[in-house]
Amino acid sequence: MKKQLLNIITTTAVTCALFISIAHGQDINQQTQVAPKFMIGFTGGVTMPMGNFAKTDYYNGASGFAGTGGNFGFTATYFIDKHWGISELFSYHQFNFVGAENMALGMQGFPDGFDCDSVNFKVMGNNHTFNFLIGPVYTTGISKKLNLDFRLLVGFVNANLAGNSFTITDGGVTDPTFYQAVSWANTFGSQLGAALRYNISKHVSLSANVDFFYSKPDFEVNNINRNNLAGREILSYDQPVEGINGNLTLYYILSRK
Repeated sequence: MKKQLLNIITTTAVTCALFISIAHGQDINQQTQVAPKFMIGFTGGVTMPMGNFAKTDYYNGASGFAGTGGNFGFTATYFIDKHWGISELFSYHQFNFVGAENMALGMQGFPDGFDCDSVNFKVMGNNHTFNFLIGPVYTTGISKKLNLDFRLLVGFVNANLAGNSFTITDGGVTDPTFYQAVSWANTFGSQLGAALRYNISKHVSLSANVDFFYSKPDFEVNNINRNNLAGREILSYDQPVEGINGNLTLYYILSRK
């Protein structure tokens, strides 16, 4: 996973450097732009998890059963000069729970694991994160109305891990329901991305963003009322919460230089 992350960061960095080199050749276009000084925006789009967090293998304790979801947030950027600025982002990511059929239908060994006739499985809560991030942004003009933006944000992440409940029936006898409680953890997070921002008018611009996000919360998992020791049971979960966001961001430009 570290190698995969390094490859992503390296590829993004090389791409950013290439685009910056091309954009710097557009001197005439840059001179015709009136650079923004302070802008705020609303962002939203699709969130696609990666790595172990997205796996649905019942036998793999690292599986996070996280599927493609969505995100939204609010952002603000203050430009110090024509190219450099500081950006902040407050966002919410939610991931769908996938692979429930592996458990509910016994496709990944639950009835055999519990040695019972049937298992009734239900998801409690959902996998999601709240993100409070800040960091540098670099922008350069491609044409009179089109800009290329890069940003690296770091900060605080509050992560939640979905819980579940099981009801086991064997020989006509149903045991009391037991639970894997919803868990949460605070951690450090980061987001690296690039965007094409088009100036619609003096005060409004629209941006298409692609961002890689990463955090590594350490969840303590509480199992409640569990008397059957068979089957899948996790006491902790410390896999990276990582993936790609594809977003549209609508900006309102409060002031220009």
